[in-house]
Amino acid sequence: EIVEGDHLGKLIYAGGDDVLAFVSLKDLPKVMRALRAYFSGSFLVNEDGGVKVDFQNGSGFIPLDDEEYPLSLTTSKKPRGFLYSMGTKATASMGVAIVHHSYDLSKALQESRDAEKRAKDKIGRNAFSISLNKRSGGAEVFGAKWYYEKDGYFEVIPVLEELIEAFSNDEGISPKFAYDFRAELIGLKSPNLPDRAIESEVIRIVKRHAQKGFKERAEKIAQDLMRLKMNGVSLDDIGSMLIIAAFLARRENQ
Repeated sequence: EIVEGDHLGKLIYAGGDDVLAFVSLKDLPKVMRALRAYFSGSFLVNEDGGVKVDFQNGSGFIPLDDEEYPLSLTTSKKPRGFLYSMGTKATASMGVAIVHHSYDLSKALQESRDAEKRAKDKIGRNAFSISLNKRSGGAEVFGAKWYYEKDGYFEVIPVLEELIEAFSNDEGISPKFAYDFRAELIGLKSPNLPDRAIESEVIRIVKRHAQKGFKERAEKIAQDLMRLKMNGVSLDDIGSMLIIAAFLARRENQ
């Protein structure tokens, strides 16, 4: 229902707590977030119909429709029943490998396994890791927890989605922001540079690349990037996140 019914994808294997699927890059963040939420039943039911992801206050149950299929996140229907999940205390990690369609399949599978291992071992479980293997050469890797609870609840995939939308919108933010951010890293990583100064510089850079009507949203995006840093995500990793988001925003890649 998640991979093939609600999104453009092809499920290859699902057994126990393991899932393998091919997914359109256009739907990738949504599929990632949905799979994680359905695994632990992290949902709240809206009073007027439909469900929403909530990793903080989710019920632990998966809402079902009249035909006993899991309710889609895009539906306005009210649930007619519920299915047990692994429970809200269950954690899940995910590895994603983005490769060209002609890339060697065995290598692509290994890269996805490596990404999952990176999420579990390096980031520390309940995390995801995305590996982008560019056809032109070079690779980008970004990973983070699904959400953080330091200084208030903060979910990461919506930030990635916001970046993709901003980069793909002609009235949003130029993808050049991602590369300018990386060019500024030497200065931003200067020892003893306070977070307030880093945030001011990131806001300045992003506003420089934002269209006139998008500058307020651009500042919010910059603040979200700083929240990632405050939760332990390095500036180098944030730079990789921006490059990956810019890649996913290209229409020819969707």
